Amino acid sequence: MIIKNRLHIKKGHNQKGMTLVELLLYMGLMSILLVVVTDMLVGIANIKLESDSVSSVEQDGTYILNRISYDVYRAEAIAMPEVVGSSSGTLELDIGINKYTYSTSMDNLLLATSDGAYNLNSNRTTISNVSFTKYGVPGGQETIKIMFTVTSIAEKNSGKESRNFVTTLGLR
Repeated sequence: MIIKNRLHIKKGHNQKGMTLVELLLYMGLMSILLVVVTDMLVGIANIKLESDSVSSVEQDGTYILNRISYDVYRAEAIAMPEVVGSSSGTLELDIGINKYTYSTSMDNLLLATSDGAYNLNSNRTTISNVSFTKYGVPGGQETIKIMFTVTSIAEKNSGKESRNFVTTLGLR
């Protein structure tokens, strides 16, 4: 009996730590939560990318149309394209004593003036299919039809955002 008293073992639930089953349950729940949160963040990032692509294309296209419209309304003559009915990738306007030339270079639309050349689109878009067609009657008011395509550089799930812009402007 003496031996029994010396081997007194405490029984209780004061154990610190976790059982293997508890650990597996905890890891499983955390894994599910992590997958759900990651999926949500990826979805939000894709929506932002798509929104930014559309916004860049719209902003650049609208800015280019407004800039060309402003210069055409100030111009005294359309120097290029020269012949009525002809098309060109370059538009040259005579405004006072200055020449304003719109042309493409390396997927960008440039405006060249006596002060230098300026890129009209942002670094998030490219410009393609630029065409300027001159209309009018000899001795009458000249008009110019402007066509170009703006494409986003960022690629979303459905491909790159692209939009065609077309307008016709006349000299005042």
